[in-house]
Amino acid sequence: LDAFQDGLNDAVPPPPPISDLDLDESLPFVTEVGSLLNRAGANTCFVNVIIQMLWGIDSFREAFFEERVGHQCQAGPENCVFCAMAQVFESLNAQVQGHRSTPASAEILQQAVSVLNGRLEFGKKQDATEVHEVILNGLDQTLRDSSLSPGTESTFVRRVFNNAIQEHAHCETCGHTEKPHVYETWAEYVWARDLMSAVDEDGVLRTPFVQILRRTVGELPG
Repeated sequence: LDAFQDGLNDAVPPPPPISDLDLDESLPFVTEVGSLLNRAGANTCFVNVIIQMLWGIDSFREAFFEERVGHQCQAGPENCVFCAMAQVFESLNAQVQGHRSTPASAEILQQAVSVLNGRLEFGKKQDATEVHEVILNGLDQTLRDSSLSPGTESTFVRRVFNNAIQEHAHCETCGHTEKPHVYETWAEYVWARDLMSAVDEDGVLRTPFVQILRRTVGELPG
């Protein structure tokens, strides 16, 4: 871990403490994403994609910074996915506001993910969708564990991402319908070919995304 931290510090200067930046709080958050470091051989592409996606969701980004103010943690960013995400987000925010010119590194978040799930070994290529869900689970669990109301199920992560899916199995031959199966998920994935076929050659969306999603989960017939 010390070697990892030394290498990270050599690659990218650590961001100054957020309290020392003298940020203009009157400036609105914008969805511009600052530059993210992508060192050769570091295999951070999948983490960078996740950070860009999360940063671009206004409700998530704004709620994260609000929660960041009161987050108390002794584990440190190498072991806490929330602290690691905060370090990256603060670096991006400093870039956007013109207080930092060097790229932000996602390697600290990659390290925290490997601690959270030992199967996702640090420095190795991983599946972005799987890591995305691991990060959301980690953020949600951290917030619930640190909540002033133990056992609370309401976190900003759940408010932004949580989906309640109800599946029905129906036989068109005999008419039998199974009891609905209800489950929660952070994301519902669709086939890339369905998204591509929904857009014509001029880039005009022909099929509403909600129909593609419903067809994927089985609400609409294919």
